[in-house]
Amino acid sequence: MRGEYARRCKAGFSGEWLTPGALRRLTGISGRGAIRTRGNAQLNPYKACVGLLRSAERSGAAIFEHSPVQRIDSARQGVRVVTPGGTLTARQVVIATGYATPIFQPLIGRFRLYRTYVLATKRITRQQHWELGLDSVMLWELARPYHYARWTPDQRLLLGGEDRPVVAGRGRTAAFRKGTRELREYFEALLPALSDLGIDYAWEGLFAMTPDGLPYIGPHQRYPNHLFALGYGGNGMTFGFLAARMLLEQWQGVHSADHDLFAFGRHR
Repeated sequence: MRGEYARRCKAGFSGEWLTPGALRRLTGISGRGAIRTRGNAQLNPYKACVGLLRSAERSGAAIFEHSPVQRIDSARQGVRVVTPGGTLTARQVVIATGYATPIFQPLIGRFRLYRTYVLATKRITRQQHWELGLDSVMLWELARPYHYARWTPDQRLLLGGEDRPVVAGRGRTAAFRKGTRELREYFEALLPALSDLGIDYAWEGLFAMTPDGLPYIGPHQRYPNHLFALGYGGNGMTFGFLAARMLLEQWQGVHSADHDLFAFGRHR
């Protein structure tokens, strides 16, 4: 972590190294050190999606909900996107489904699917907040699997992490119970006062990892007139924004060395 802190400073990112005492005062956690950064944020994903769609619509985008794509046909001049309600034609289509769906069966082997788990505590009183010792910060732990904690506006703690490969079929329920149980056990060991707090909600998410942890952003030679943004891992907020910028550049005919870092052919 000291090495990461040095590299962050060299790259021009602001940060503060926390000694064990400073870490304890800020979080209630005993540790050898930590990096504190500022300017971070969290958002409501549902409201964010609705807001982006409304902004796109005001800019002239046509939005069709509940229109599952049955197939995509490539032609010399573009693509035909077939849905139950009709067919759309375009010069290019962007595939931003998170990971390869069955429509793109040849690409599935490039991804490994993981489940991630989240717990939401009951609302925490001021007294409980004081006993917990955790200030109004967002925590991210660097172990594998990682863990994180963040406050909600209604004074709950979101506890997340414990990512693990997807278990299909009947084993999924048992995997969910195990993942959420181990998630709670981890945080209760880190912050003992959590053992007195109840959990109101527990859920899981699905995401895809690539061999090197970077997403695939850009075209694939097997699929003419397609652009892809897939495999964000646990960094969808960052990589999703990056993909939007890069795909716009590619649409405009701009190419840079940065695009090669996320190309499908980078593993050759």
